[in-house]
Amino acid sequence: MPRPTAWLLIAFLLVWHAFAVGGALREAQKSDHGRDYATYHYAAQVALDGGDPYSKRALGRAAQADGTRRSVFPFLYPPSFLLLAAPFSFLSLKAAYLLWFGLGEVALAGLATALSRWWGRHDPAVTVIVVGALAVTTLVP
Repeated sequence: MPRPTAWLLIAFLLVWHAFAVGGALREAQKSDHGRDYATYHYAAQVALDGGDPYSKRALGRAAQADGTRRSVFPFLYPPSFLLLAAPFSFLSLKAAYLLWFGLGEVALAGLATALSRWWGRHDPAVTVIVVGALAVTTLVP
């Protein structure tokens, strides 16, 4: 694939993904309940307070005390995952959710860059394929 064609395709796919992210970001900004992220958020808060992050009742009490939700999905992740969520637990649920969303997009960009360099150091078609696969994955944002 000629380099100018590859760069045009990459630019198109990035714009495509930006529109998808923009729509998802607008939805995230409207959300006061934090969607599934609330589980991580309240599990980290409960664990930092010395409670059991696997207790659905404790998570629900934390959410109710915060005034965001009546209940929260159970925390089903390994305890080490709390290390990722703990730094955000000091923020409001909405602020932490938006920050988590943004960091997810930054991680995605890093992943795409790493995969493109690893798999196709000198072939721009590989970059087009990697960016294309990520751009059309609507669940990412």
